[in-house]
Amino acid sequence: MVEAVRPLFEGRDNPFLDTDGRWLKLLNLFDFLRHASPQWLWKLNRYRKMPAKEFIAHFLKGPRLKGLLGNMGYRGWTAFQMALAWYFWLEDYWYPKGGVQAFSNLLAQTFTSMGGNLRYNTRVNQILVEGGKAVGISTEDNKLYRVKFIVSGVDYLETMTQLLDKEHLEENEKGKLQKAEPSESFFTVYLGLDMPTEELKGYMRTHHIFLFQGYQALDFSARDDPYFHKKTWLELSSPSIGDTSLAPSGKSSLIIQSFSLYDWMERWGTGPNGERTPQYQALKEAVANDLIKATEKIIPGLSSRIIHKVTATPLTHESFTLNTRGASVG
Repeated sequence: MVEAVRPLFEGRDNPFLDTDGRWLKLLNLFDFLRHASPQWLWKLNRYRKMPAKEFIAHFLKGPRLKGLLGNMGYRGWTAFQMALAWYFWLEDYWYPKGGVQAFSNLLAQTFTSMGGNLRYNTRVNQILVEGGKAVGISTEDNKLYRVKFIVSGVDYLETMTQLLDKEHLEENEKGKLQKAEPSESFFTVYLGLDMPTEELKGYMRTHHIFLFQGYQALDFSARDDPYFHKKTWLELSSPSIGDTSLAPSGKSSLIIQSFSLYDWMERWGTGPNGERTPQYQALKEAVANDLIKATEKIIPGLSSRIIHKVTATPLTHESFTLNTRGASVG
């Protein structure tokens, strides 16, 4: 499988590094840890538990810089997790040739070539347990499959509370799950642009950047704040800059993404059973326009160059990924 996937990543530029080499490369993380002294590893253990915001507050003095770095990443992550994220962003963040779909296609082709059978558009309802062991699954079309191994593609909370009967969980595990809080979700805008890739690259310089709308800390309890998405930082990504085959000649693609709230404005104005109401559509369109307008600070006239647009709220992400409340990392 590794050898099958390797061609998708050979020769890919790191999206966070400009080609002029202004960034100094970090030491290989694992080699560094292998040669680290016991005293240094003991200090590392301290940062493994220290909240990232506490780490930032200790080493940085400027309120704007603390606000900028403090807003990045997830609530509650530690200094060590923050360091790992930056390391992987800078040293191990890649686009596969042909886009992410090419990666999925290759996995599917390899699986079927080895005798596997794929069932598309089929939802699993339950993991079957016998004698304390997972032995199979049942699907929404009332079919049963007995298997040796099960790999769940949804998040841990969904797996343990929806696919498994709670009777199979130990009491301490039930307590942990009840207290578990899903990670933040995103609002995403996918754009097809009437803009040559080179022109877009001229604005962005590289194909993955961050854009900050302010320095104040985000308030993730502000579910009724109509301006929440005007305060978040934006992640801009253009896969077609990394791989020109992902857009027609003379065109380009752009993804705009920001943190979002699943229960924003009374769960995005949806109906009692999650119906996508006119209010939901209006809020979705308004947030998309806000993010596009913010992006025009670095890509002038962006809104007039859009020829295709698809948007996704946290509810959309939940629907497509089955991650609890549209959680981005479980």
